[in-house]
Amino acid sequence: MKKNIAIIITKLNGGGAERCASNLSVELSKHYNVFLITFDATNVAYPYGGELIDLNIPKSNGGIKRYIGVLKRTLMLRKIKREKLIDVSISLLEGPNLVNVLSKRRDKTIVSIRNCMSKQCGGRIANAIIKFASKKADLTVSLSEMVKADMVENYAIPSSNIITIYNHVDNELLKNQKSDSSFVLPKGKKFIVNMGRLHHQKGQWHLIRAFKYIADRCPDLNLLILGEGELRQQLEKLVQDLQLTDRVFMPGFIKSPHAYFSKCEMFVFSSLYEGLGNVLLEAEAFGLPIISTDCVAGPREILAPNTNLNSSAKSIEYQEYGILVPVDEKTEINAKVPLSTEEIAMADAIYELHNNDKLRNEYVQKSLIGVKRFSKDKIINDWVKVIEK
Repeated sequence: MKKNIAIIITKLNGGGAERCASNLSVELSKHYNVFLITFDATNVAYPYGGELIDLNIPKSNGGIKRYIGVLKRTLMLRKIKREKLIDVSISLLEGPNLVNVLSKRRDKTIVSIRNCMSKQCGGRIANAIIKFASKKADLTVSLSEMVKADMVENYAIPSSNIITIYNHVDNELLKNQKSDSSFVLPKGKKFIVNMGRLHHQKGQWHLIRAFKYIADRCPDLNLLILGEGELRQQLEKLVQDLQLTDRVFMPGFIKSPHAYFSKCEMFVFSSLYEGLGNVLLEAEAFGLPIISTDCVAGPREILAPNTNLNSSAKSIEYQEYGILVPVDEKTEINAKVPLSTEEIAMADAIYELHNNDKLRNEYVQKSLIGVKRFSKDKIINDWVKVIEK
């Protein structure tokens, strides 16, 4: 008899965790009865498997309203677990993780940690919630080994109760995406591509400033930043102040952003911190050469898995599956501030990769090899083992 599995997520659009929940529901529904439970199912952007259940209690920013929302979600989820005879409940992100453990009945509760939580600086209450959810859960699944280390060291989660399962990449699904008719890349131009929320964590202003450093020396090269977020106005002003309005393209949220990857020359990742950096795996699937900040956590595990994961790049590192550059954790967005050594290293790496055909072709092949470690069959098998244990 098939087990009944609940996958709990805030929504089905926007971020990497939401995309992971979508992918998990599709693949696990081939093995189990899956119920994908969202807090808010408006604007569903990702495909899903199993039965979609919308609690219809969107996130509230108000103090008392937020706690009332948590209580309502907990009661509704507990009722669903009872009615659907849920055997295993898997949640992703802090809010769903809390509601998952609070609504526990007879189900095995699994919480998934998607980021290096100590880097988020959420405050004492947020950190207490993260710690509480992981300690109350039957198992914590971390997105990377460095996220696991962060939870053990900073949240006192026993190492025996936390394991790492990476995200998987569905090459076929990604490559079948079609370009959005609302945005067409200019013909005859070469592009660097970056994808992520326009948020401080993603550090896109460092990439824009680094691009300015080499723009005159690479007149055929342009920058495409896919994503939307609260930093849009500041990033647009930076582009304008740096006189790059005809070289930097930020089309906003696009339903099928990966369709543009095959039209780009390289992928440059500029994050200040991560959980894994799932978009790096997606870039590998397209055979894109990758330059990435060596932030905690994820890029080194993906691009340099055989090195010391606790080490950090001080200069450009040409690693096994991609190029690592130092991370610049400064958060000021200002066109007038002189470039940092970290931004210059990123610029130099871009210039080298753009102008060195041999190096670029080598990293095309390395990306295609590296992505095999994150195959769909392997990662889903890891989840099945956790569910059946």
